[in-house]
Amino acid sequence: MELGIDPEGPDAPKSFKEALEMFWGIEDGNLAEVSKEIEREILSDLVLMVTTKDAKTWKELSATQKQLAISLYDNGEGQSPNRLPETILSLLKGNKHKIPFTQGNHNQGGSSTLMHGGDFSYTLIISKRNTNIVGKFDSPDDDSLLYWGWTLIRQELRPEDSSPVYTYFAPNGKVPRFEAKELNLLPTILKGNDAKKYLNYNNSCTAGIPYSKPVTSGTFIKMFNYQLKNKGPLVSHFKYEMGRRLFDTGLPFNLVDCRKNKFNNDTIFRGMKKILEDDLNAKDNNRLIADGFPITSHFNIIVENQFTMKNGIQEPVIQRVDVTVYGFNKRDSSKKDENSIIGEKPIIFTLGQQVQGGLDSRILSSIGLSSIKNSLLIILEFPDISPAFKKDLFMTDRERILDKEPKKKIIENLKSYLQKSDEIKKFKENRIEESLKSSLSSDSNELKELMDKWATDNPSIIKGLMNGSLILGKIGSTTEDDIDDDDKKKKNKKIVPPEKPVLFEEPTYFKPRSREIDAIYHKKVEQNTNFKLSFTTDAPVNYFERGVNPGLLNITLDGNPLKTDFVYDMNPGVFTLTFTKELVKRLGKRNLIVHIYCPQTAFDSEFKFTIEVLKSKEKKQKAKDKLGLPKFREIDLSTGWDGVTEETAALIDDETVVINKENKYLMAHINTLSEESNINYAKAFYTYSILFSAISSKASYLEVHSSKNDPETTDHSLSLEETVIQDTKAVARTLFINDNLALSMRKSM
Repeated sequence: MELGIDPEGPDAPKSFKEALEMFWGIEDGNLAEVSKEIEREILSDLVLMVTTKDAKTWKELSATQKQLAISLYDNGEGQSPNRLPETILSLLKGNKHKIPFTQGNHNQGGSSTLMHGGDFSYTLIISKRNTNIVGKFDSPDDDSLLYWGWTLIRQELRPEDSSPVYTYFAPNGKVPRFEAKELNLLPTILKGNDAKKYLNYNNSCTAGIPYSKPVTSGTFIKMFNYQLKNKGPLVSHFKYEMGRRLFDTGLPFNLVDCRKNKFNNDTIFRGMKKILEDDLNAKDNNRLIADGFPITSHFNIIVENQFTMKNGIQEPVIQRVDVTVYGFNKRDSSKKDENSIIGEKPIIFTLGQQVQGGLDSRILSSIGLSSIKNSLLIILEFPDISPAFKKDLFMTDRERILDKEPKKKIIENLKSYLQKSDEIKKFKENRIEESLKSSLSSDSNELKELMDKWATDNPSIIKGLMNGSLILGKIGSTTEDDIDDDDKKKKNKKIVPPEKPVLFEEPTYFKPRSREIDAIYHKKVEQNTNFKLSFTTDAPVNYFERGVNPGLLNITLDGNPLKTDFVYDMNPGVFTLTFTKELVKRLGKRNLIVHIYCPQTAFDSEFKFTIEVLKSKEKKQKAKDKLGLPKFREIDLSTGWDGVTEETAALIDDETVVINKENKYLMAHINTLSEESNINYAKAFYTYSILFSAISSKASYLEVHSSKNDPETTDHSLSLEETVIQDTKAVARTLFINDNLALSMRKSM
């Protein structure tokens, strides 16, 4: 507006990044590269402040004083008193939906805070039009442009209304107003000795004195008695809680806690993205994000009945979905762990960098990633989202995702990508290997062999228990020692670290890793399974995403352009295409062409593939294999296996049953025993009883649930993993009671 640009006009920025570049000179809108001078300028204009009575900490407040207020200040355009009813005080008006570089459309800032107030949601609003833009885009009839406007919002329960209403103070129908050159609305931040003296604290700290710094315009909103879940210092709990709702604020703002916490009471906040960036820049021995992360990819989705009209012809809407995956190291219990960042939903949907909902970890468990389900954070972004796709995906509460076709397609593509990602596989393998270093093996190899022999000699019992499914196992190799032959070869083979690939800004080659015959590459895949094609390359990892001279990718299948059902990702030296099982539902050969090119640099390579779809192989039972116990491994609480508590007895990790050897009921029973033989018996009895309970629970679950009612994609059903955990918890609780009861009955009879 200062530059005379209409925010809704053609000269306005088309995105947040473009606005950052145009107005602050930040290259490509990357705030990680912002100068300290610009950052300080922005931070003085955007402040979130917490206050209490007499600046007391939460613990110091008496029962009648236990209230805190959150105040926001934004030195943006500001509103005149006459305009307040049409902007901040309005409901259901899309004030910014025509301005693509802003966030918080449809009153997400003006009214969404009301539900978090105390009994009556009191909220104070003060605003004044920025003097640099007065008259440029304002109505000539507005006679309040040089005034501060203020009002108080509250919730009212009226006898004639069936539900509460919100009203704002406007005597005679006009927002109150007054003249003043400036108002003391902001906090003064103290550092060094000034902060130590103010807080009466000798260690490093900062402090905020509220309402001591003047402003000349802008908008101030104070929310009284704000119902904050964690009342501790603002710069800790609140920062992470807010981060789970705002992935990226775009502009940074200042968090200032004006309570006298013996602490650093101010920090810069820019959403979860800034928290993750700070961690990536931390020293290696203190980083939360694991090496090799984040990894990025994207896929396209076409939803039936969504189309646009071009020259009178219907064209399907292609929605791009960008994927960023963070993997987290395990931290000891004395340090902040990934739960502060991930929360309950590790798969997050964002739109305009604001979190719009998410999915819980059942998606990860369903594809064999239960061992790392609490150590992954997956961000899904939707650039240039179509109105139809947005309508069928997001709900207005920004908490849940609609269970319609877009969600189902996203889950299908995401599963395909995660299952085939070499980085995710490696991360899981490393985590399990770390977990098993401190895991104890079963007490007796002879006992393992005895149980396997018993299972082999009693096939009718085992088949009845497992309903005839997932039953093969090798005698004497059914615990964590049960390693595939290929894995054993890998372990025995001397590991030679791969050479670091040499990459060029303009690549010289992509080379498929498939078998080549007469210039055609051949790939055999099983029917109804995801598959991937890998290429070695010297292209940079951002080759397909960069703004200048990006690579382009076209794929055709049997002569038809393929826009969906595949995901691609780039890692140093390797380009990978992962295709969903939708493409290989029928047997036979399919012709696939991958075309990679860049018109600006004249790079152009085309690769022809023959995809031979074969029947799924039935795993043949080797002669030395017999009907025995399925794979299981034992862990204890110190291994840090995701989701395991002292009450957990067992969980399912892909085809393996994971048994907690430090279950509280087992430990309580062992503490009543004195003889070593009885303790060993109790441990063995527990292990195999829980194992049988887990496989029985799994078999029952698979019998009841069909693929048409997949609980991993719904919010109201227990997943397979959750079912096994709940069932085996219940078994563990009464296991030794039943054992003692059976023993007593045998003696009495």
